[in-house]
Amino acid sequence: MRRTTILTTISVLAVLTALWWLQGCGGDDPSGPGPDPEPQPVPTSQLAGTVAPPAGWTGDPASLRVVNGLAATACDAAGAFSLKVHTGLDQLALVQGPDGATVLMGWFGDGSTSLSLRSTAEVLAWLSLGSWMVPGDGAEAIRALLADPAVDLSGVEAAWAAMLAATPGGLAVPDQGLHDALLALTSSLVPEPGKGVIIAPGAQQSGVEVLNEGGINRITIKNSYRRRAAGFVMELGWRDTNDVEHELPDPLVVHELEVPPVAAFGGTINTIVGALTGGFAYAPESLDPILLETRGDAKRTYYRVDVLGMGLEEPDDPELYTSYELAQGEWMTMKCLVMDYFIPMFLNTAGAAGTYADNVFGDDIPGQVNDFVGLVTGALPNFHALATEGQFWPALLELWNAALTNGTLQGWVRDFIADGLQGARFTADESAEVMDGVERAFFLIGIADIVGNLADNTITGYQFGLCKKAESWDVTVTSPLIHVEPRGARIMVHGTQLLTLVVDDDTGGNPEGWAYAYRWRCPGARGTLVNPQAPTDTSNDFFTSSAFVQYVADDGSEGLETVTCELYVTLGGERTLVRAATSTLEVVRRHIVLPDTVFSCPRGQFRLSPTLDPPFTGDGTLLWHWRGGGANGTLRGPGNVSPPWTSATPWADFLVDNDGGNDLVTCVARLDLGGGVVSPVDSVDVVIRTPVLPQIAGQTYCVESSGGVDPNCWAGYRISVRWTAVPGITRYRVQGSGFNDPWYYGTSFDTTVLEGSCEHEDGDLLLGLTWGSGSTDCGVHPESVSCGANIWRFAGAVWVVTPVCP
Repeated sequence: MRRTTILTTISVLAVLTALWWLQGCGGDDPSGPGPDPEPQPVPTSQLAGTVAPPAGWTGDPASLRVVNGLAATACDAAGAFSLKVHTGLDQLALVQGPDGATVLMGWFGDGSTSLSLRSTAEVLAWLSLGSWMVPGDGAEAIRALLADPAVDLSGVEAAWAAMLAATPGGLAVPDQGLHDALLALTSSLVPEPGKGVIIAPGAQQSGVEVLNEGGINRITIKNSYRRRAAGFVMELGWRDTNDVEHELPDPLVVHELEVPPVAAFGGTINTIVGALTGGFAYAPESLDPILLETRGDAKRTYYRVDVLGMGLEEPDDPELYTSYELAQGEWMTMKCLVMDYFIPMFLNTAGAAGTYADNVFGDDIPGQVNDFVGLVTGALPNFHALATEGQFWPALLELWNAALTNGTLQGWVRDFIADGLQGARFTADESAEVMDGVERAFFLIGIADIVGNLADNTITGYQFGLCKKAESWDVTVTSPLIHVEPRGARIMVHGTQLLTLVVDDDTGGNPEGWAYAYRWRCPGARGTLVNPQAPTDTSNDFFTSSAFVQYVADDGSEGLETVTCELYVTLGGERTLVRAATSTLEVVRRHIVLPDTVFSCPRGQFRLSPTLDPPFTGDGTLLWHWRGGGANGTLRGPGNVSPPWTSATPWADFLVDNDGGNDLVTCVARLDLGGGVVSPVDSVDVVIRTPVLPQIAGQTYCVESSGGVDPNCWAGYRISVRWTAVPGITRYRVQGSGFNDPWYYGTSFDTTVLEGSCEHEDGDLLLGLTWGSGSTDCGVHPESVSCGANIWRFAGAVWVVTPVCP
């Protein structure tokens, strides 16, 4: 059963935007744009915790202090403390000794209030595995896995305890024993795989595969690493219908593209999660299928796919690549380091900000991305040189250290992330949370040299140690391609779908006249495959000589069902698998279309007329069941029947008995399939709201504002009518008198407005009357754009606001 609140009388208008805050001059147009709502801060609270040093530690607990991204606090003689935190969020907290060195650390929050050797080891392992570079929920998932007591972190705990025994004041310089323990841990969690065998086409090289998928004569490029790369698809030649080979004098570039990195658990992180859980959380990133055209007189057409990006090895044949390709590969190296490692550090190190923001920058603001990467590489020549030489970890350290000390670069980072959030249409609250995380990242990493002391280069050594700077695949458009038609479809519960396997080849017809056999199968989660040659076979896994089958969604549930067809060639009584294709079907229910909340005037009467979306057109009888009412009105059906009732007639009438109050009725749709079988379709609640309509006194309201950065500062004012909103009312009549505005309104005001066209503030509604703004020196608010200099236009105004009942 579903329940939301939508008033039938609402016609929501877009809330006026904040453009007026940015203009350089004032104005009096009452329909002009208004301000954005102010970003709401993440709530904070005080949380008590304890510091639990290891046995044998010779320091004094009273000399310690605990620091997070919000505050710092001292410990008492027993190691107890109270620290300001973001409510409901676990945050990185550091225990510092008298000289500011790190003694212990941990994720501090409601579920973890003790900072100990174990909590320290969990943070160190998280950092060493490269988890701080994983965007989205990935970093949080790895942190949760490491918190499992079954994960053995004793080696790291022992190394940290040994360091504290030698230096009770905390970690001040890199410690070899700690480094060795972390390296041993990451090696155990991230086993080294082989590089694989080069197969043309489609073998994985440097984390990239070129697959013969996506439709007839199409390939798909799939990336399994968090490594951005430049891709080129080039035509080399062809074989004509007379079997004469033709070679182009120079490769013809038919597609130039950017191969995106995996967006979450990719490459190394996939292996970490696999080692800890026995499964992989996310699939690799695949580009849209690329069509490889065939020439008019060609039986076969030859292509080469080149992929270039960051890597430690030179390509097998450097002369194969043009200078332009090599330059694009170098550019992608810089872009990958900046966009896929440097930026995610800020979005994930100091809080949950990155949960919103993974992989939005490249898709939504491509121009700003290239400008930002160009600024960074131009301003930091040492970063550029190290990355070009394949020293990726030192290059990241160079970039990170510059961000901690270079105010200009910090400003670029802030502006770039803010532009990305705006381009991705983030809400003000979401943007505020992300930018708050950016500031915490600057702060936290600055006070504890996590990069130099605590993090290991596992992620770069693992992924990029397997990569060459350039790889190539030879692709010949000849092998038979297949697909299931339709490739995907939406069908109704109890509906059917015909599925057909289509076999295609660039020469036309079946290759060499082979005879085909088909294996159709599906899990049967939502329905049944029907073999036309054996209709009673309900196994959902069968061989047939039929290229088509029927799928019946007879399970009665919603969801996805993937149907697979394997194509076999039959020779000498033996079947040889050619390839497989799938079609994903989405089985959905019809939903009742009714307003979930109805606003009614006192003593009103109205009819509820439900329909189904999509409409019902199949076999069976649709039945409607109604119940409820009686609290504030009367529900009646066909023939003046009282609830509850069931009928093939869908509508119901409701008469409001009282002047104010709420009532609830329920509508249920069922499908009678005959033979005593009744299948549920949908159920909804309808809330009938009848408010008491008061008359409201409004007030003239003025607010001043200012902002900007020297020398581009501004100041302004805004005058509105303000009144208290009435729940359930979406339209108001606003009348004003008793003033004399010589500029625009004169002596009276009368308009009817929708709630959605007003601003909202602390439960009140604000209807803008006039505003003004202008450039000024920072810290100065000119009298001409102040409330005091403009409120006189509405002196003596009396405002009467009346709710409007439809």
